[in-house]
Amino acid sequence: MKKAKILDERVAVRADMDPRAPVVMDVDAGDEVDLGKVRERDGQPWVKVRLRDGSSGYLPGDTRVMVMKETALLQEEVEAHASPTMQSPLQRRFKKGERFYLLDVVKNNAEEWVRVRDFSGEEGFIPGETQIRVIENKTNIRGAVHMFIGAMACTFGIIGTGIPFSGTTGHGGIQVIAWGAAVFGALQFLLGFYQVLTGR
Repeated sequence: MKKAKILDERVAVRADMDPRAPVVMDVDAGDEVDLGKVRERDGQPWVKVRLRDGSSGYLPGDTRVMVMKETALLQEEVEAHASPTMQSPLQRRFKKGERFYLLDVVKNNAEEWVRVRDFSGEEGFIPGETQIRVIENKTNIRGAVHMFIGAMACTFGIIGTGIPFSGTTGHGGIQVIAWGAAVFGALQFLLGFYQVLTGR
């Protein structure tokens, strides 16, 4: 599962893929969730999520999120401090190649610091000039949903063009519709892929 921050002001996490299902928890902008698979019920896409307390539920497919960036350290070593200043207590040291999550960029006077979290959950601040490589870029659920819907529509459209029909009435029209679904699905998939790559 990928870790992500909620961007919408408030969204209900529901117990099932149904807008009338009981609410497990309301999540607000800035809250963190683990993203699971995109599923669909009655034409509505949903995303399985796990909350920080360990409970799970479903978010509507149009929820805006930002996947937390996983980064790797490129330089030999960097010290992570308890607050964005060199005078604050040392939290830990990261070695070259170690991975961690990038959470925020903050300013302290004229200096930039990056708030990071290691895989054990411990957080700290590293200098803004630290050399890192981003492993994962931001994305949103909408992009994944468009890819899912596009793949399904394209598949059914291609299958539809190969189904034999009895008689001739409406035969050509049905095949045109099937090809249309395939083209629509391909465009939706490409749109979703672009959104996943760019986070738009």
